Amino acid sequence: MDTNLMSVIAFQGNVYYAEGHGCVFKIVGPPEQFRHELVAQLLHDVDAWHNSLVESDGELLLVRHGRTALKVFKVDIERRLLEEIKSLGRSRALFIGDHRCLSVDVDKLIPPVDGDCIYLPSMLETRSACMYNLRDGTIGIISSSRDYYLDRPFSLVHVLLKYCNAWSRTHAKKSDRAHRSIMADWAELLPELVQAIADCVLSTTGGGGEGYMNMRVVCSSWRSAISKPSPLAAIADLRFRPRHWVMLNLPSKYEDGDDDDACLFFHVLTGRFRCLRLPLIHDHILIGASDGLLVLGDRDQSPHLACVLNPLTGDMLPFPAPVHQRFDDIMSTAVSGGSHTTLFSWASETVVCASPTSDVLREVDVGSSMNSMVTFQGNVYYSDQDGWVFKIVAPCEEKTVVVAKVSPDKYINFERKGNTCSELVESCGELLLVHGWDQTLKVFRVDIEHKLLQDVNSLGSDRALFLGDERCISVDVGNLPSVDGDCVYLFNWVENSKCMCVYNLRDDKMEVISSIYHLDRPFSLVQVLLSASGGYNSGLKPICEETIIL
Repeated sequence: MDTNLMSVIAFQGNVYYAEGHGCVFKIVGPPEQFRHELVAQLLHDVDAWHNSLVESDGELLLVRHGRTALKVFKVDIERRLLEEIKSLGRSRALFIGDHRCLSVDVDKLIPPVDGDCIYLPSMLETRSACMYNLRDGTIGIISSSRDYYLDRPFSLVHVLLKYCNAWSRTHAKKSDRAHRSIMADWAELLPELVQAIADCVLSTTGGGGEGYMNMRVVCSSWRSAISKPSPLAAIADLRFRPRHWVMLNLPSKYEDGDDDDACLFFHVLTGRFRCLRLPLIHDHILIGASDGLLVLGDRDQSPHLACVLNPLTGDMLPFPAPVHQRFDDIMSTAVSGGSHTTLFSWASETVVCASPTSDVLREVDVGSSMNSMVTFQGNVYYSDQDGWVFKIVAPCEEKTVVVAKVSPDKYINFERKGNTCSELVESCGELLLVHGWDQTLKVFRVDIEHKLLQDVNSLGSDRALFLGDERCISVDVGNLPSVDGDCVYLFNWVENSKCMCVYNLRDDKMEVISSIYHLDRPFSLVQVLLSASGGYNSGLKPICEETIIL
C-alpha cells in the first residue's frame, strides 16, 4: 500500500483511500490477502497537497486543497473517473479535518452554516481555520488564532471543525495539555446557539419540555442562556406539559400528606423513574390531573381557590375563581392550552370552567349523560354514554373573557345497548374513543377534521390502553413488563362484580385479572396503572391514594 496515504473512508460497504497524487484506491479481498485496486486518478495534477474523501448525498467526493487552491471531484467508481464539480448546492457544506470529514445540510442547522462552502482547519501558511466559498473562490478566515480550537465562545462551525479534527483518546494522551483540550468545552458555547438548540429540543415530541429543563441544569452558563418559561407559559404552552407520567406516593385529596415533598414519577412510555421535589403540594389539596398538569385546591380557605401546577418546571398558575364543588365529588379535570387557557372541572353532572384572568366560575351545558373528558392538542373534548363526541370551545373574539360553550358538531351516535361506556384517550398523537356495551369493546379514531369516527381493529402489538372512571392512558408495552399489547385494561366490566379485566382486541375476548377485594402487596404494574386510571370510584383506595396519572 502506498505510504503517502492521506484519507480513508467506508463508502457503500467498501473501504476506499486517497493518496497524495490524487489517486483513489479500493481495498478488496479477505483481510489475510487484501489488495488495493485503482478506482480513479487525475489525468493532470493540480496545485494541491492534501486529499480528503467524504461522502455527500450518496456520492463519494475527493477534496484536494493547498495553501490557496481547492478543487472538488466526484469519484465515478463505475467509469473510474474523477469529475470536477463547481458547486455543492446552496443547502450543502463540507467540513474537512485531519481525522474525519462531514457533509451537512445547512438548512437544518441552527444557527445556519453557509451553503456551497468548505470549512477547513488550515489552508493558508498560518494555522488559521478557513472557509472556502465555491461560488466565487474566495477564502474567509474563521479564526485568526493558530490554536483556533481554544477560542471562546464556541460557534457551531467551531464545534464541527473540532469534531473533524478530534484526536483519539490514545493519541491525545501523547500530546501536550493544550492539544488535549481540542475537544469542545460545551459550557463555552455561544448563548444564542445554546438557546437555539434548546428551542429545537423543546419542539420535539415525547418529552421536549423535560429535555429543555434538563439543559438548564447542565451548567451556569447554559442556565443563563436558556430562558425559564413564565408561569403562564409553563401551563399554556403545550410543549412544556409533562405528559405520560404516573406520580407515586402523592398525598391524596382524602388525607393530609407527610412532610416529605419528594414525589416519585414513572414514565409509562419509557419505563423511567424520576424524583422531583414539590413542596407546594402540602399547602394544597389534589383535585385532579390533566395533560401533565396537577390541579390543586387551596387547603386552608373556603371556598377553595384552584391553581394548576406544572411538576416539571415547578410553576403554578392561580385561578381567582373559587371552586364551590366538593372535591370528593369531582370526577375529572381538564386544562386547555394556548391563548385561552381554561380550567374545567366535572362533578355531579355539571362542568364548570374558570379563567386565570377572571374570578367568575362559569357553567358549561353538557347534558346529563357525560362519560369522559380529556385534553387533546390544547382543546377539551368530552363524550357521552351514547358515543357522541363534543368539543368545548371559547369565543376567540373576546380575548379578555373566556366563555366556554359546547360545540354543536357531533361525530357519531350509537344505539344504547344496556350498560354502556364511552371513554376518550389520547394515543400516539391521535384521539381515540373506546365504546363498550355488554362484554364488547370497540375502538374508534376520532377524525376531528372530517367529523367522523373510524374503526380501529388493532392498537398494535406495542400499545395498550388503561380505562378508568377519572382518566385513561395509552402505554408503550415494549418498556413495561407484564403488560400485554393490543389490549384494553379496565374495571368492573363483569356484571355485579368488582374486578380488574383485560379485553384482547385480537380475539375480542374479555378476561378477569383479579378481584379488587383480594389485592396482596406488592402490587403488579397492571394493578398500579389500573388503580391510577380507575380513580376513587373503583374501590381501590389503598392503591390510588398513592398514584395519579398526569
